[in-house]
Amino acid sequence: MASSTALLHAASGLEKHLVSRGRNTALVDSTVAQISAFLYYQSNVIAKLESNKEFQNQFKNVVFKQIQKDFGAYIDSQARTKPKSFHHVYE
Repeated sequence: MASSTALLHAASGLEKHLVSRGRNTALVDSTVAQISAFLYYQSNVIAKLESNKEFQNQFKNVVFKQIQKDFGAYIDSQARTKPKSFHHVYE
């Protein structure tokens, strides 16, 4: 809970930096806005993960399935590019 509160405060605190303080600040303002939006999104995900058991289970299932798929693809690509090192994958 403390981590989500800290992220929310960090995201909220960045808003004061969105005000232009001179020329050529559009890039800085855009970057700060993107970081602020990212932190706000992450804090909401963390808060939902901490408070909702059903969402925790769904999140775990989706994440673990994706890791399993990506790890399998990684091992497969390694076995194809380095057949001597990963020969046991296809044995």
